[in-house]
Amino acid sequence: MNYRIANIELIYIYSKYTLNFFTQNLMRRIDRFDKYMEINDLNDNKVTVQLGIAVGTIGKSRKEGRDLSERVVEKILKYYQDINRVWLLTGEGPMLKTEPKISSSDKESINLKNNEEMTNNMLVSMLYDANQRIKRLEAEIEELKQQQGDAIDSPKKRSAI
Repeated sequence: MNYRIANIELIYIYSKYTLNFFTQNLMRRIDRFDKYMEINDLNDNKVTVQLGIAVGTIGKSRKEGRDLSERVVEKILKYYQDINRVWLLTGEGPMLKTEPKISSSDKESINLKNNEEMTNNMLVSMLYDANQRIKRLEAEIEELKQQQGDAIDSPKKRSAI
């Protein structure tokens, strides 16, 4: 009987130790998000502004041993669309979705490139239109010069007769 009680106590101690080990060593959502922030060069202030959450929310979660609320997690997943939902919630799988991440600076340069292309196309079109107008005006000037020359030559011809 003593053997059985000792065995039960060992199982209890082992399970308690195992439970403590896993609960202490499992990363919380805030810990996983910290990793994401580090990789993406984000800070608490930038994140709170981008997500529209109260200042200090992330810092308090980290310092006070609390985890991120469901509301904050949903805002994170909605704003940072490259983060893997399963990874953030459970720690399983890759941190990022399989789609390649486009940084905000890359997005800006893509937008600038598109704007630059649109501007170039518009300028080329405007230049073409301006050249066409110049040709029409030059032709009109030549025609007016010719008419003026004809008008000047007419009185000379009359006086010569």
